[in-house]
Amino acid sequence: PSRYEGFGLPCLEAMACGCPVAAYRNSSILEVVDGAGQLVDDGDPKALGHAAAAMAAEPDRWRKAGLRRARSFSWRKTAEQTIAVYESLLR
Repeated sequence: PSRYEGFGLPCLEAMACGCPVAAYRNSSILEVVDGAGQLVDDGDPKALGHAAAAMAAEPDRWRKAGLRRARSFSWRKTAEQTIAVYESLLR
């Protein structure tokens, strides 16, 4: 598992591929996963294992949740928001 992510791209990529995400509740992962996976306290491998096992019992539920969440992100939207920030700084 990642110990820190500036954005949480590995989680987003996994969800976009239909893979359930169990991760530590740290950095931006909380915002990226946002209920579409199971998050546990940072550094608790036992809890991480329990979360993964719980999701394995309901794979379709978590696959669908992850796919839905991943669709809310796009490179186009990211680029547009980045451009908007730069434009606001130039005003």
